[in-house]
Amino acid sequence: MPELSDSEASPTTYATAEKLNAYFDAMSKLQNRRSSRSVRLYVSAPPDLQRSPKWPARIERLQRHFPGAKLLKFNDLFLPYEDGWREAAPTFDGMIVFGTRRKRQGHVFLVGDVARREVIDMLRRRRPVLLHAQEFDLVPLVDCKTHDIGEARVRMKVTVPSGWNPRRRNQTLRATLRALRSDVPAVAADRAQQSQSGSNQLFSTPEMD
Repeated sequence: MPELSDSEASPTTYATAEKLNAYFDAMSKLQNRRSSRSVRLYVSAPPDLQRSPKWPARIERLQRHFPGAKLLKFNDLFLPYEDGWREAAPTFDGMIVFGTRRKRQGHVFLVGDVARREVIDMLRRRRPVLLHAQEFDLVPLVDCKTHDIGEARVRMKVTVPSGWNPRRRNQTLRATLRALRSDVPAVAADRAQQSQSGSNQLFSTPEMD
């Protein structure tokens, strides 16, 4: 049996090269479309986490990643929810989602039904989605494996790459941060326009388990 290279044994992304190229194009275009207004990021987290004493520190940690950005949460926007989401979603530049870990110190997280629908909507709008976990920090969803599980109450299973190291920002995360940071000026796109097939692959909905 042939030996696996370090990158194959512990990958930092599960995305194909075609999918990554489409993502880089999308992030470059998002950065170029930015106006002088603040970046608006929607933060989706389980209610128990938002009630936790640790929640303010988690938000502060996110704010350091996105200086000047507005971090908007469920209670800031949606009363009632359905009408509020329809009005607010088009104004978001991206989304950060917190999942529930399936096993202690594992790489697999569950995203609840409502957050799952929000994630899918953001992907359809060609907006980046990042998973935030305590030890992994920010992980672009494009780098993860995603599957829908359940029937009556469908949730999203998100698997972070086994080689993910928060101290070594990969190219995907760097491109996402450039696109979403208010203090980074827009630059001319340096890639050819993405193909329609690449765009569809990048923003496809999760597979079913």
